[in-house]
Amino acid sequence: MPKWSASASGDYEWPLFGNTSAFAGATCSFTGTRRSDFDSQIGQITLPSYANIDLRVGVAFSHWSVRLYAKNVSDARGISDLDRNFALYGGGLTADGGHSLVLIRPRTVGIAFGGQLLMREDMQQNRFCDKVAMITGGASGIGLATARLFRSEGARLVIVDRDVDRLEEARCELGDGVLHWRRISAPP
Repeated sequence: MPKWSASASGDYEWPLFGNTSAFAGATCSFTGTRRSDFDSQIGQITLPSYANIDLRVGVAFSHWSVRLYAKNVSDARGISDLDRNFALYGGGLTADGGHSLVLIRPRTVGIAFGGQLLMREDMQQNRFCDKVAMITGGASGIGLATARLFRSEGARLVIVDRDVDRLEEARCELGDGVLHWRRISAPP
């Protein structure tokens, strides 16, 4: 396991016309040096660090999309693991003794088509129409965030929380169609 690893991803979408939008994104990742698994023939070796960059661009229409992608843009030759088909000689791995390197995917460029794979906002808004969701802890934190999401997608809500003041604030924020119970307590 590497001592250091990191990944960052960013995506941007902008409207083109009507129900059509364009999008672009990138993902960068880094895997630091690490020790291989122990092997009885060669012991452990240090696997070098590597970085990887993936890019994507595309256009999303109302019910389908087309995306161009490039994975491992720099064509980095990162070693992800050690296997038993090559041996270690003179500081390098050669084909003579029973251990091999498992390399990351080489540069790959492609095009992908999708049908309703991109859930656009206008398609999501009524996903929970005519449904009722009960959310415990719905006055703050993850419960409130979940309530906001379900409400934005058309659900009627029942929110439950122990904090009476926050419960009333949440009910006002979430608007009509929200029932609330002030508290649920276990029997003595």
